Amino acid sequence: MMMATAPVKTRLERRGVLLSLTVSLGLAAFAFLAAYASGSATVLLDGYYSLLTALCGVGALRVAVLLRRPDNPHYPFGYAGFEPLLNVVRGCLVLGVTLYASADAVAVLAGGGQSVANLSVALYALLTASACFFVSARVGRLADAVNSPLLKVDSQSWRVDGVISLAIFLAFVGAGSLTGRIDPMYLALIDPLMVLALSLLTLPVPLKIVKSSVKQLVGAASGCEREAFVLQRIEEVLGESPTLDVVPRITRLGRELYLNIYVVLEEDLRIAELDELRGKISTVCREVEPHSIVDVLFTRQARWAAPETTVR
Repeated sequence: MMMATAPVKTRLERRGVLLSLTVSLGLAAFAFLAAYASGSATVLLDGYYSLLTALCGVGALRVAVLLRRPDNPHYPFGYAGFEPLLNVVRGCLVLGVTLYASADAVAVLAGGGQSVANLSVALYALLTASACFFVSARVGRLADAVNSPLLKVDSQSWRVDGVISLAIFLAFVGAGSLTGRIDPMYLALIDPLMVLALSLLTLPVPLKIVKSSVKQLVGAASGCEREAFVLQRIEEVLGESPTLDVVPRITRLGRELYLNIYVVLEEDLRIAELDELRGKISTVCREVEPHSIVDVLFTRQARWAAPETTVR
C-alpha cells in the first residue's frame, strides 16, 4: 500500500475538518429549533455542544494548514504546538458549557422540573445520533489514512455525541410511553435529570483531552507503546556498535514525535561512521513514526548524556 503524499494528506485532513464543521453547524441549528419547539434544556445543551464543535472546526481549518508549513525564523520548531493548544481550548470550552448546564439543571430540579414534548425530543435525538455515528465513522477513516490527531479527537467526540444522543432517545421514548400513567410532576424531572446525566457522561472526554494536550505543551513524556517500539528499533541499530549506553529524551507535540537520543560510545568512531549510524537511526524512527524529528548526539563521556542537574 502506497503512502499518501503530503498534498493528498492535507486535502484529506481538510475534507475531514470541513465535514465536521458543516455537520456541526447543521446540527446546532437543528438543536436550537428543536429546543424552542420542545422546551427541552437537554436539546439546548446538545445544540451548544454542536456550536462549540463548529467554532473549533474553524480553528482546526487554520491549524491544519499551518501544520503543513515548514519551519521558519519565527517558528524554528514548526507549528506542531498549535494542535494541542487548539485541543486545550476546545476541551476548556466544553468543560465550561458542561458545568454551566449542570448548575442550571440543579436549579431547575430545585424548582420542580419542567415539562417538555418527550416524543419530539426522542425524534430529535434519533436523527442526531444517526448523523453523529456517520460523521464519526467517516472522520475516523480519514484520521487513520493521514495519521491526524486533529481528526482522531474529532472522531472520538462525534462517537461520544452519538452514544449520548442514543441514550437521550431511549430515555425520552420511555418518558413518552409513561405519559398519562404516572404523575406529571415526575415526568417534569426527566429533562433536568437528563442534562445532569449528559454532563456526567461528557465530562471525562474534555478532561482527558485537556490533560493529554497540556502534557504535550509542557513537554512531558507520553510513554505510549509506539515510543517504546521506536526505542527497541534504535537499540537494534546500535546492537553491533561500541555503545556503552543510550539515553533517550522523548516528547510528543501534536502529531510530531521529538526524539533526542544520546549515545555514549565505548571508543572513538570516525565522523563518517557516526553519520551512517545517525542515518540508520533516523530511518527506523520514521518507519515506526513518520512524524518524527530526530536528533542523535554522540559522546564518549556519560556526563553529557545525564539529566541536567543545575538549577536554571
